[in-house]
Amino acid sequence: MAIIIFVRHGHSTKNEAGILNDDIDGFPLTQKGILETKKTADELGKLHVSRLYTSPVLRCMQTAEIIGDVLDLKPRVDNRLTERNPGELRNKPTKDGDWFLDVDWKNTSAESVESVWKRAKGFIDEASSVNGIYVAAVHDDIVKATFMHIYKMDGIMENGIKVRYSSMSAISVKEGYTPIIMNVMTLPDFLVEKIGSML
Repeated sequence: MAIIIFVRHGHSTKNEAGILNDDIDGFPLTQKGILETKKTADELGKLHVSRLYTSPVLRCMQTAEIIGDVLDLKPRVDNRLTERNPGELRNKPTKDGDWFLDVDWKNTSAESVESVWKRAKGFIDEASSVNGIYVAAVHDDIVKATFMHIYKMDGIMENGIKVRYSSMSAISVKEGYTPIIMNVMTLPDFLVEKIGSML
């Protein structure tokens, strides 16, 4: 069995600007994002993590580097974990920092939830071919698409899912995908024990 823990990147200057953008090299973490990610990294240090993956986007790379320093792991870049392509909505303002806009997403050139899930599934299936605990620094839409698939939620529901900066969401992979946690900031002892006992 494999356990994959998705960590949403820390708060970044993109989030501060309140726009939709998938640029690879822009928008680094803010000081707030750095501090929150350090706390998450310390929580992850309670587990025996085997590998660390990251989206190629700067804010995720920085998040993974902070985590890697604590876990003594070098991040592996996987392009399938990249930000959702906003298409014609690129650089448009978000609503309260979320992807949600007063538009019908399916009738824009933005990447679909199904496409994001296809990329996420490819990563999950490949990474989970060996037993262990893996961490991946990702964007909120990777987390949303994964849990929407698990819970069989319609695409319209994605706007109701909140994924906090630097939060952890985990699934186990063994003949299917099973949710363990979603959108948590700490790993209490009972949860650490549960995750350890699952392997």
